[in-house]
Amino acid sequence: MAGVQLGPKTETSPTQIRVSSWRGQEWHGAESYAVAAVEAALEKLAIAGAAVGRVTPSSDFDGLIDLQKLIMAREAAGDLAHEHLNHRDQLSDTLAGFLDEGASISADSYRSAVAHANDCRARIDELFGDADILVAPAAPGEAPAFEEGTGSPDMSRAWTLLDLPSLTIPCGKGPSGLPLGIQLAARPGHDRVFLGSAVWIEQQLQSAAA
Repeated sequence: MAGVQLGPKTETSPTQIRVSSWRGQEWHGAESYAVAAVEAALEKLAIAGAAVGRVTPSSDFDGLIDLQKLIMAREAAGDLAHEHLNHRDQLSDTLAGFLDEGASISADSYRSAVAHANDCRARIDELFGDADILVAPAAPGEAPAFEEGTGSPDMSRAWTLLDLPSLTIPCGKGPSGLPLGIQLAARPGHDRVFLGSAVWIEQQLQSAAA
């Protein structure tokens, strides 16, 4: 993804990595075992030499999940207006309902949400503080049964809204033996350093699990 080799010989060192757990809406929406897996991963990184902290977003950053949902729904309704109005019978009930929701959002509500999102993007450094990487559970818990769909995307909505590069690394298993993940996010434009740090983090979690 970075266009360069980022293997075991990466120049990233533990003293260069500052990681903070993101204690936003996502953290509180996860199952206790998913949160415990992320906390255990952070402990392993601290033992390996990384600087580990905690970020509790200010009230201005509350509700990023709902903000992303509103903007996404309103924009989807606009992008798919032709299909929605002329071919509704060919859309799934889920998609049709989603577009109904988006079409019901007023222009004022949409503009207010976009302005709020832009304000948060402009304050990324405030959000990260001293951290280079924010971490949170990658999903609320284990993967759902096939019949239940693909699961909730809520854990990645804030990163999407704020334009943050993000990725997920395995970090343990849940009660049913299915894999769990720790989700990492960095500041916009810091992709290369981010991927190099992710290589090191992955190595530490793999060696700790061996």
